[in-house]
Amino acid sequence: MRLRNLIPTTAKIRVYKAFIMPQLVYCQTVWHFCKASDTRKIERLQERALRAIYCNRNSSYKTLLTRAKLSTLLNRRLQEIAIIMYKVKNNLCPSYIRDISQNNNCKYNLRNSDVFTIPRINTTTYWRHSIRYIGPWYGLS
Repeated sequence: MRLRNLIPTTAKIRVYKAFIMPQLVYCQTVWHFCKASDTRKIERLQERALRAIYCNRNSSYKTLLTRAKLSTLLNRRLQEIAIIMYKVKNNLCPSYIRDISQNNNCKYNLRNSDVFTIPRINTTTYWRHSIRYIGPWYGLS
């Protein structure tokens, strides 16, 4: 923040992407299921950094993200889950990750015979906040 007027914008973007952003996305698949208030705090941190980079207090967060060619941290986490499910589907990941999801066991060669099975949940709080439940949703599309 102190050097924002001394460094050009392109350099500030590079510094952000090299030093700050890795701290925000470290183990993002694991902490994707944290509380919504914690997620908002991290998104606000990224917004604050972008406002400091562009010295702009009036633009919306979406405008700042478009200008920096970035996506929200939520979208990055969902994209990471979709990548993991792609790797599970094509056997590109270790077996302990493959065991998290269940494939659809179909005897016939149908259109959706290779998609994941969304597990049936008995509780509303535990399973809905797990990669076993959310992964198939983003692995299907």
